[in-house]
Amino acid sequence: MPVEIGKFSMMPSKFFGSGTAADLGNSAALFYLALCEHANRNKRNTFKASDLALASDTGMGERSFSAFRQKLLKKGLISCQRDK
Repeated sequence: MPVEIGKFSMMPSKFFGSGTAADLGNSAALFYLALCEHANRNKRNTFKASDLALASDTGMGERSFSAFRQKLLKKGLISCQRDK
């Protein structure tokens, strides 16, 4: 049956087929998808997203985000730097 995504985020190529999603774990993968959604909203790959906004989007607590960012950095899925 055909599936229409509608006005939702597009997934990065081979995120699931490569095993990346499974390797990250559910929470870190959801965090990554929230970042992808922010990129879509901003129509840019470079953007700012507060932990508060990401917590609101994902329903997760902000305390885990540092660990998730580290996982994504190690996988080469994101690059980031803190504002000064």
